[in-house]
Amino acid sequence: MPIPDAAVADRKHVGTSAETLHDLKAAWDSGNEISTRFVRPWVIQTSISNEALTLSAALDAVLERECQLDSTLTQTYSDLNAAVYRLYGIPDGIRNDIEAAAGTLPPELVWPQMEGKDRDQKRREHVDRLLTYLVKQILEEDEDHLVCLQRVAHEPPLIERLRAKLAACFPKQDPSSLETEVVNELKKKTKGYHRAESLAEWLHDVFFETHNALYQQRPILWHLASSQTRAEPGFACLVHAHHFDADALAKLRSVYVKDRITVLKREAAQAGNDGKADLRLDLLALAEEVEAYDAKLAHLQEGAHTGPANGDRDYRILTPWKKPEDRPKGWNPDIDDGIKVNLASLARTKLLRINLKLGTTESDE
Repeated sequence: MPIPDAAVADRKHVGTSAETLHDLKAAWDSGNEISTRFVRPWVIQTSISNEALTLSAALDAVLERECQLDSTLTQTYSDLNAAVYRLYGIPDGIRNDIEAAAGTLPPELVWPQMEGKDRDQKRREHVDRLLTYLVKQILEEDEDHLVCLQRVAHEPPLIERLRAKLAACFPKQDPSSLETEVVNELKKKTKGYHRAESLAEWLHDVFFETHNALYQQRPILWHLASSQTRAEPGFACLVHAHHFDADALAKLRSVYVKDRITVLKREAAQAGNDGKADLRLDLLALAEEVEAYDAKLAHLQEGAHTGPANGDRDYRILTPWKKPEDRPKGWNPDIDDGIKVNLASLARTKLLRINLKLGTTESDE
């Protein structure tokens, strides 16, 4: 290897180029939720810098910004490579041989996770990232970190809170037209993404799967629901994994689930008084569904275990590296054991909205 020429200009150029590359990627990562540099989603950053933008215009601006950054990255890397070759005094002929032997290098992108994705896929990714971030904010700001999708215990449902958050992100845009723009993006048939005909459908059927994938099967927001198949379950709520302890589960049952059952039965009685027999039966069926769900939550509280270990009636927290006598008794999760360990008991007993496949944990039974 030749000794590099100590030319001040070339050395300075190498340092400046490297710093530029670092700063470009760091700035972009401030909008990437899976990065340690994350601050807020790219779309929100764009709307903050220009409050007059609509959601659609903000999406266009973010995509254009990504293209500009990719172009700058490519050119800066090219300049950096040229400076390094000059620094080591490597002639063009040898450089060509080196690059030919190395073959085609992967492109330099600020968002490598979306390499090869088309414009529609990126737009949808931005919308999903925006919505999941706002939902996360709602859960973190909530007093008990339990937010129901229905109106329960005199608290506004999740969708109303999400609409308020969206409106705050785009203060100059009419809230109705803003939601229409969001739904138009959700309704598009986009490869790799689930369509949703409404914001409510997205919350019920798309949010948790999206959040789970973003957090690489270790979601911190858990979607509990009384049904995995009904379009709108009798009861559904989001809980924050870092706050969903024994007291939170007790409150979930005694306040939110109990109130939901009371409301459904009251509405069923009113439907009967109004002569709406079919509606009455539907509401009673929902009430029974929620009552059955509450019974399963009681099993979770107790850490009940009937049937085979790791089966759909095993509500224990099965920390694989702990002896049975050292594992939690009932629902008393240890955050340090990790998301997967604590979530597994809800996943295998069908307490979640979707059927998560987290794998099985070993049992000493």
